Amino acid sequence: MFILLFILFYLVLSGEHREFKEDFYFTIDIDEQEFIAVCMEWGACFPENYKERKCYFIYPEVTGDLFYSKESCDFQQSVHCFDSLKNYDETDVDCGGSCRGCELGRKCIHNRDCLSTYCHPINEICVNRDGMPSFIVILFYKYPILASLSAIIVPAALLIAFWIKRESERINRDNEKTQKGLISKFNYYSEALRNNIKNGRLKKARQTYYLCMEILSKMDTKSFNAVNEDYQEIKKLYKEVKEEAEKV
Repeated sequence: MFILLFILFYLVLSGEHREFKEDFYFTIDIDEQEFIAVCMEWGACFPENYKERKCYFIYPEVTGDLFYSKESCDFQQSVHCFDSLKNYDETDVDCGGSCRGCELGRKCIHNRDCLSTYCHPINEICVNRDGMPSFIVILFYKYPILASLSAIIVPAALLIAFWIKRESERINRDNEKTQKGLISKFNYYSEALRNNIKNGRLKKARQTYYLCMEILSKMDTKSFNAVNEDYQEIKKLYKEVKEEAEKV
């Protein structure tokens, strides 16, 4: 009787204020040694169809060691699981505890509080079972204003990205058109250069050659490679004509 009174006094001092039920103690055999434990009332039935209660060993000595006793039950969600409030043993609004599991990003305490069966041990947020916390989910949960802002920022960012893509495509088209024009000009003046050299018009040949060089300086690598063979030919012709003119 003294031991029972002592454990009752101990539990009250430790902050346990729930009442004991009639089956508050039971006997356990561990390694052929008899132990007596005193238990609190049963908790709510979990979705996995079991309930548990907190127990303490009191015999052969009062150690205060804590363990949980489990018992099967028929899980039925209570009315408080549908009242849009966070109450009773819920870890978030209408989920966790004796209610259904919580979705990703909602508050939890134990793994069983989450549909993903994983409660992040530091943030106490339901995350994916692989244990890698979703930074965005946690951030949006802690700062709801970010979720509202994201409804504006994300579409705006998509529109900006779409505009940048369209502008990039337009610039590429304009550049391609410009390069085609430069190639056409080069082909025209290179042919004119050949005619001037053939007909002995050295002054015009020199002017035409410099025009070809100016056009080449505006070309990109792709365009230059397209006319490089022609360029090497007129360069050689002009060099030969220039050397002959210097001899005279």
